Amino acid sequence: MKETGMGQGQQRRRKVPQGVAAMVAASVATLPGTMVVGGAGLVAGMVITRAEAADLSAEVSFDIPEQPLAGALGAFGRQAGLQVSADTAVTRGVESRGLKGRMTPAAGLAQLLAGTPVAGSITPDGVVVLQRLAGEGATVLDPLQVGAVRTAEVATGPVTGYVATRTATATKTDTPLLETPQSVSVVTRDQMSARAITTEGEALAYTAGVRVGGRAGGIMPGGDNIQVRGFGGDGTYGASSNEYLDGIKVGGANFAVGGFEPYMFERIEVLKGPASVLYGQNTPGGIVNRVSKTPSDQAMNEVMLRGGSFGRHEAGADIGGRLVEDGRLAFRVAGLMMESDNQVDGIDQERTAIAPSLTWRAGDDTTLTLLGSWQRDDVDGGFSNMLPIVGTLKDAPYGKLPRSFYAGDTDYGHWDRDLYTLGYQFEHRFDDAITFRQNARYIANRLDFATVYIRALQADGVTLDRNAFAARESSDVYVVDNQVQIDGTTGPLDHTLLAGFEYRRHDSDTIRRFAQVSSITLPQGGNATFAGEPPIYQNLETRRNQWGLYAQDQIRMGGWIVNLGGRYDRADSRVKNRLTPGETSQDDEAFTSRIGLGYAFDMGLTPYLSYSESFEPQSGTTGAGAAFKPRA
Repeated sequence: MKETGMGQGQQRRRKVPQGVAAMVAASVATLPGTMVVGGAGLVAGMVITRAEAADLSAEVSFDIPEQPLAGALGAFGRQAGLQVSADTAVTRGVESRGLKGRMTPAAGLAQLLAGTPVAGSITPDGVVVLQRLAGEGATVLDPLQVGAVRTAEVATGPVTGYVATRTATATKTDTPLLETPQSVSVVTRDQMSARAITTEGEALAYTAGVRVGGRAGGIMPGGDNIQVRGFGGDGTYGASSNEYLDGIKVGGANFAVGGFEPYMFERIEVLKGPASVLYGQNTPGGIVNRVSKTPSDQAMNEVMLRGGSFGRHEAGADIGGRLVEDGRLAFRVAGLMMESDNQVDGIDQERTAIAPSLTWRAGDDTTLTLLGSWQRDDVDGGFSNMLPIVGTLKDAPYGKLPRSFYAGDTDYGHWDRDLYTLGYQFEHRFDDAITFRQNARYIANRLDFATVYIRALQADGVTLDRNAFAARESSDVYVVDNQVQIDGTTGPLDHTLLAGFEYRRHDSDTIRRFAQVSSITLPQGGNATFAGEPPIYQNLETRRNQWGLYAQDQIRMGGWIVNLGGRYDRADSRVKNRLTPGETSQDDEAFTSRIGLGYAFDMGLTPYLSYSESFEPQSGTTGAGAAFKPRA
């Protein structure tokens, strides 16, 4: 599929509602390197969390409306990359005229404080000086000096607030969003925490162009069936074919796909439109990329407790920091445990997840990060709880069924899944111009589930016929992505060149069972009567391989931005039917491209034009036994 588009890369800050479910969240965090500086007799103070140093001469886009100075200073801190908390003795009763435009933090601070009885400046050595000016009969306070350090955002790191400024999902390089001529939405960790989200679908609920949820039937323990611009979820429970983890395609079987615990991620990004130029065979609507939490030099110690409706309670922790004093070894461990009932009687959920990571800085130019995770999901009672229209929307002879009515089998129904990931991210910088990166990941899904669901309501309006369905699936994905990045100039043009080779193997096995089982008489429920284990109707072994060569050039000249890219892919698949011995095979190849053109204005607006293509082979066969043609 090909796409042309026009857009504006303007940054917007929007208010995000709290979670729909009534949740109670409590966090206990120890901020690293917190420093309070003051003098004797001072009643005013400020706290700043020290983070990675950045150039205070760099310009920042500010948009702070007129408001009390305390709130304006908070917004200034977020937009300038500072975590700031001002004492009320400095800001009490003071209004700020606000701040709008692109300027250095020092100029922004001066404009923010203009017309107020508070003076402030940032010294060349990065020190903020705040002083309450004297009024009639007032006492002059001594100057308060606090070390001011901006947090330098990176494309794969944390974001202060709700608005990210950089991304790697669209280009596989650390690129400002305003220089990315394709639509990208970023949901930050701060936003996910503020909304108390519990699933990836909730995280993306307010993202334009994204639809969450597919077939009816209650909870989706396998994932959230995420569709981007109409493509992605393939109709099964939670399965999505457009999901990525740190730029690596997740893959899976028909049911055992995705469904990661969002507490493990720093951000979730949505790249909209065809993305085959960097990621190979893909749906044309776009991709969803999760960015893992990784180690940092700064210590972090967070404990999270949360409760909600239907007896939901969970506990999580996110800890990490340096293992040695010089910071060459750093670690991070994020974990969560959850238990919950459900709005439907007889369905209980449990989840355990842990994601450790370790970073080794072998030198100033070489970094290796090891990442792993394990997630266990248990659902007792099944989940496919569709109900007939008579007895829910329309009255039945007995009235109406309660919303908590379960039409399945609490003994037979279950969803047991284990999700494992293991991999590494390696980077070596040869000099200021050339960098090599290698990202590798193994992703394994093991699923065993069964459910009893309704087939039809008979003419008497009370006899409900049912089916039993069961599946045992496994999926193993192996991916290695090699990249070489070259930064340089040719005359007035600045270039970021990227060339890469990616290999991906995906093995999956599926066994499915089906049978008609005993009916129930509404409004009474009941477990099913089985005449033995439901027979196997599908037993498949699938093997897929893909390799791709890609290249990209990001060109910048003044405000002009050009993105050129192309990729050549070869893909093959083999499907073996173990019930009726036979094998279907398919081999595909394609070249895809992308062209983007934009202009970045100083005010923070980037209009752009883009053209991109996608390539997606289709597995299976037609009714005549021929392989499907790839979707392009």
